[in-house]
Amino acid sequence: MGVDLLGLSSNITGAERKSLNMMRAALEFISDTIDNVLNLQKMEEGKFNLEMAPFSFKDCIDKLFLIFNGSAVKKNILLNLEIFPNMPSRVIGDSHRILHVIGNLLSNAIKFSPNNKSIYIEVQSELITKDSDGNEVANVLFTIEDEGPGI
Repeated sequence: MGVDLLGLSSNITGAERKSLNMMRAALEFISDTIDNVLNLQKMEEGKFNLEMAPFSFKDCIDKLFLIFNGSAVKKNILLNLEIFPNMPSRVIGDSHRILHVIGNLLSNAIKFSPNNKSIYIEVQSELITKDSDGNEVANVLFTIEDEGPGI
């Protein structure tokens, strides 16, 4: 991944920068996928922990769009994103696991959708309660709707 980052610091065109950013996001996604496979043994042993940290859900979704947009364009599939106003700008959770799950769903939606169709991604939150420190605790609901054959 160091090679593509080196290119980002060079004097390059906008199109080259966009390609390098897409490559970096894809490499990060692949690296996270490999980490997930390696964590299977930890899960089986009951020693697996989620990495809870603040992150931007929108940045997470934007990274997935960057990674999968090329596949969608090849099939002339339009990716539509709606982030509801009730979605906080930052959430606490395991961004790597969330990226992996949503990435798999989006990848399958693109793979199994016919050409010239649309995929809709919605992100919203639902306030559940407040914790002892007064912080809001909410569920995040993401929906991916495609026009593929379904299960």
